[in-house]
Amino acid sequence: MSEFLVRVETDLTPAQAWERVWDLDRQSALVPLTRVDLDPPATRLGDRAGFTGRTSFGPVGFEDPMRITTWSPPTDAEGGTATVVKVGRVVGGRIEVRVDPLRGGAVVRWREELTLPWLPAPARPLEAVAARMAAPGYRWVLRRLVAAATGASGEGVGMTLRIEIFPADIEASLRFYTALGFEVLSRTDHPPYAWIGRDAVRIGMLESPARPAEHRHLPSGTEIVLDVDDVRAERDRVLAAGIEPAEDLTEREWHLTDFRVHDPDGYYLRITGRSRR
Repeated sequence: MSEFLVRVETDLTPAQAWERVWDLDRQSALVPLTRVDLDPPATRLGDRAGFTGRTSFGPVGFEDPMRITTWSPPTDAEGGTATVVKVGRVVGGRIEVRVDPLRGGAVVRWREELTLPWLPAPARPLEAVAARMAAPGYRWVLRRLVAAATGASGEGVGMTLRIEIFPADIEASLRFYTALGFEVLSRTDHPPYAWIGRDAVRIGMLESPARPAEHRHLPSGTEIVLDVDDVRAERDRVLAAGIEPAEDLTEREWHLTDFRVHDPDGYYLRITGRSRR
């Protein structure tokens, strides 16, 4: 068993933060390839209620059933705690979520004990690796769940964009995108999937059968545009990593400077400066 702790502060009240953290629809919108639903006959979360996360891509996937053993919501003056036990065959362990008042807002602490019941005893150290890989992804999701920014209605986190790509060799793609400054937020081997991020950009990648590179980029494919503060520094980073631009730095007719690269599968990236100079 391995453990990780994620701590996030928010301007929301403790009661508001609790509602955001335990909004299963919100969780489903933010966690890649995953849907989280209440287990019948429960109609709402609470003590002894069950819920299940279903992660899948096409016919491949697994279920992560969970049961709430402690449910004590906070007030605006006092903290609250929930405890959840994972009861599945793929992922086991225990989650403790605590929400406390903090300087007019709230602090959320998500502590998770992670076990992989199917691992043989000699491979148990891999649980610690899985916990380290999971923690950054949980931190990002938790931050989005309790983001203080709201839409005009005052509800929800607003629309977000997540790109999914389908490389033939996920290791080659990870080498390419980490050279661009991305970091791996989470990863699974079955199916071979990685979730990477840099600043506010998130890209999911699922290893899939090879396809002709010309199907990935313009004019038949999609252009992925990454806006950066210093486009020349980004271009130097790319060259230092041994990546050859498809088009070098060019000032465009719309008065922005950019350069273009293809990733290992032919996805077309335009990396562009923001300032008109």
